[in-house]
Amino acid sequence: VNGIVGIVINNSTKFKVDKNAFYNHETAININATGDFENFVACNALATGCKGIVVNGYNSSFQFYDNNFEDYKYDLDLQSGKIALNQGEMLNPADNDFSTPLKDSLKQAANIRVQNQSSSFIYWVDENATKSNYKFPKSYGENYYTIKKTTNLKPGCNLNYNNTPSVLSLEPPYFLENYIHYKQLSCVAKRAYQNNPTDSIAQWQYYDLGRQTQSIFEWLLDFARENGDNYLQHQLFDAEGSVLSKHKRFGLYMRNNEYANAINLLNTLPDSLEDDRDYRFVQRVNLARLTANLVEYAPSTGVLDTLGLITAKHSVNSGFSGTLLELFGNNADYMVINNNTCGGNNGNEPRESKPNNNEQTEGIFAYPNPTSGIFNIQINNPEVNYNILELSSASGKMLAKYDIFGKNSIELNTNEFSSGLYICKLNNTVTGRTIGIKMIVQH
Repeated sequence: VNGIVGIVINNSTKFKVDKNAFYNHETAININATGDFENFVACNALATGCKGIVVNGYNSSFQFYDNNFEDYKYDLDLQSGKIALNQGEMLNPADNDFSTPLKDSLKQAANIRVQNQSSSFIYWVDENATKSNYKFPKSYGENYYTIKKTTNLKPGCNLNYNNTPSVLSLEPPYFLENYIHYKQLSCVAKRAYQNNPTDSIAQWQYYDLGRQTQSIFEWLLDFARENGDNYLQHQLFDAEGSVLSKHKRFGLYMRNNEYANAINLLNTLPDSLEDDRDYRFVQRVNLARLTANLVEYAPSTGVLDTLGLITAKHSVNSGFSGTLLELFGNNADYMVINNNTCGGNNGNEPRESKPNNNEQTEGIFAYPNPTSGIFNIQINNPEVNYNILELSSASGKMLAKYDIFGKNSIELNTNEFSSGLYICKLNNTVTGRTIGIKMIVQH
């Protein structure tokens, strides 16, 4: 960002410049006399300046493709010498996205400027690109290169797919058909990458499409949850189709107290991987607890030991933490979680079991428990600070979030809560420390 030149490459050098961003340079990339090496500039975003790529001297195998240029006077300025005779090829156009040329008072501007006839080359464009399209290079005055059109059978990493809206430019709101369309494109990209795993462009395209497709999925899922649209959620899970969606559908059943559907779905989950077996075990314990006709479920010693082993294996970001916190909450008032998972262990530290009464643990005093009115949380340890309180249902659904920065005494009015088990989590978002407190409401 910012400067006279972003990158300078001189003399006989083998290089590739790919997947970078350049902003606000007089010249983003300057290439000089790199010889016969097969070099390229590809999949970069270049914006704002006088010249995107400047080339001088003998660079006989240099190619540029799949770049995005914006706000340059010249996107490529070949001042002297040679570059590869073909920029792109039959069935595989160069596919750069060009600037709208920033003409000066003499109209001295062009997407591609080739000043010497001896430097001429062929620039291949997508057959669907018209002269007004951003993929079709514009010139003012005499420029010594030839434009040829070809079918595009290998979409590049700028992801425009024959002028259909690019994933990179698609903005919310999204619709289910957007997700389905980009999931199909992602599958095509995956096959292309699997067929040629050494192709860095196919790899980039596959990973970037996957990331964007997942973003659309998550946006739609959040939208459906916020609006209580269960039908859209099930449609999304059907379209996604993986075991992960089965887990998410299971969570939807649990939040809606559809325990029979949850049990049936749990029986369809695979036992092929240890993580899947762990998930099934944890959720079966959870279901047993939740379907115990409001009588508190007390796991046996063997069940608790197995849950402890699972806790020790999985990081708190694995998806098990919420359920485990609730399950241990039936036998212990507190479980401390350290979200720093960079160390040697996973950071889970279950504390010694405490009876369901008003005992002080970790400098936290919570009372009365069970409660039918005001539930008090007193923080008596001056060395421990928390800034967020999250209140969740027994199924893990977030009900409320409170700012408790600087407070050592917190009151929760439970008069409007239904009878049942709730989890209060005290968080320090700076240190990652979390303490879970079980709260039982009885009216």
